[in-house]
Amino acid sequence: MITEYIKRTSLLITFCLFLGVYSSLFAQENADKGVFIVNASVPVESVSKKDLEKIYLGKLQAWEGKLKISPSIMHHKTDIGDRFFDDVLDMSFRKYNKHWLKIVFSGSNAAPPAFKTVEEIIAYVSQKDGGIGFVPASAAKDLESCKILTVQGIDGF
Repeated sequence: MITEYIKRTSLLITFCLFLGVYSSLFAQENADKGVFIVNASVPVESVSKKDLEKIYLGKLQAWEGKLKISPSIMHHKTDIGDRFFDDVLDMSFRKYNKHWLKIVFSGSNAAPPAFKTVEEIIAYVSQKDGGIGFVPASAAKDLESCKILTVQGIDGF
């Protein structure tokens, strides 16, 4: 009788562990992918991944038509901010920060502002001509002063 109880309990625990692992993997697969948004004033609909990297590293500073690019980022300790550094820039936040410290101290440019909430980054991009940022795809629906920017070579991140 006790062995039957132990077998049932073991089976139940195994099932629960399997279900937990499966749902965790499923959640990761279906995580809200990141998309890039730009202010409605931006005259382009898409950019290459290489140009996007140049924008975020301060090497490309104007959109077509000479509108100043105003990049912004989500804080690196947010899920989407972390994915941005890993999947889009292919560098650590530390390396990115070091890169920008050199630029800032040379006096040639200011680092992109970092925001902790999606609402803050949407507000920044909405209000800043030439603004660009990234948000979860679910937050990029029905934006009035922004549009989604297609990035060739990246299908969400």
